[in-house]
This record gives sequence, structure tokens and C-alpha cells, in this order.
Amino acid sequence: MALLDAKKTGSEHIQGFIPTLEVSDLDRFVSRMKKKGVKFAKRVVEGEHVRLTDFYDTSGRLLQAFEFKRKSK
Repeated sequence: MALLDAKKTGSEHIQGFIPTLEVSDLDRFVSRMKKKGVKFAKRVVEGEHVRLTDFYDTSGRLLQAFEFKRKSK
């Protein structure tokens, strides 16, 4: 679960806890889910340690998926 902060995210419409899934390969997850008709946000957010995207269930509720960035050797 992730707790969204409306001030940090700029979202006035969505606040509170968001179900958030950790995936091993975000690009592959997005590709596979889009083939199944899942709607995604237009961008992937790149943070220092993670990559994250928003997507929506069949009722339009916000969900998130993220992957931890792998450290280069």
C-alpha cells in the first residue's frame, strides 16, 4: 500500500492509500497488461530507487505498479 500526499503528487482527486504492486520488470508488466486491455497512465515516473506507473482497475480505481532499480556493478 502507498499513501499519497496530495501536495506532493498534485492530485486533489485521489488521496489516501493506493494498492501498489511490486513487479520485477515494469516494462514487461505494462506491456502484458495493456494486451489485456488495462488502462495505464501516460508516463512512468523515474525516482532515485524505483520506477513507478499508475493504472486503473475495471471500475476506474487507481492502482500502482513499481520496480526497484537494479544497482549497476
